[in-house]
Amino acid sequence: MSATPILDLEQAPPRPSSGFLPRLIQIAIGFVIGGILILEDRNGLPNWHWPPFNAWLFLPVYYAAIAIHEIGHFIAGALAGFDAGGISIGAFDFAKSGKRWTARFDRRRWLGGFFKPLIGTAGLTPSRCAWMVAGGPLASIALTLLCASSLIRYGGGAWEWIGTLFWASSFTLAISAIPFSEKLNKTDGALIWQLFRRPGRTRSWTALLAIQTEDANGLRPREW
Repeated sequence: MSATPILDLEQAPPRPSSGFLPRLIQIAIGFVIGGILILEDRNGLPNWHWPPFNAWLFLPVYYAAIAIHEIGHFIAGALAGFDAGGISIGAFDFAKSGKRWTARFDRRRWLGGFFKPLIGTAGLTPSRCAWMVAGGPLASIALTLLCASSLIRYGGGAWEWIGTLFWASSFTLAISAIPFSEKLNKTDGALIWQLFRRPGRTRSWTALLAIQTEDANGLRPREW
């Protein structure tokens, strides 16, 4: 068997390229579209206005929206037979390593999040994988609807936190549901499309799940 110094943790992996610029462009486009809609609403709908937004609360509220989204992946994955190998909420990364869990702060990922599934007792069928992937957007939909209902009944809340959470959850839902890819990373929408329409690429993705499962269990490649 050929040597695998990086996978065996004998050599440091290459530094990943920064994905900051694409994310910054996405955020800028979102703010531009939101600003246009708000300006259109100023005189067009006198009896109804867009939910309020507090920029000072956006980051912690956005982290809360990401946490709900990733917990949705975790719950759906558990119901579909997957184990949890890690979860990231912004820059806060929690990962399984053997029999213990590690925590670290990664400033390069302060805008995103992810759930790391591991192969459990169930088979890797496309439907099971799709349910696990869809758990995040479904959780974001539920949170967005809950915020909308709360806005109607209670208003924006103290410091407009309900309205800000509505926008953060809506942004998280839109970014995850729209099918697009950035290098090797895919949104939930793109991954669900791949599961049912690209079987060849799906096999590569499931192979990656098998590798990260062995890695999370503390095994090196030569021990597989």
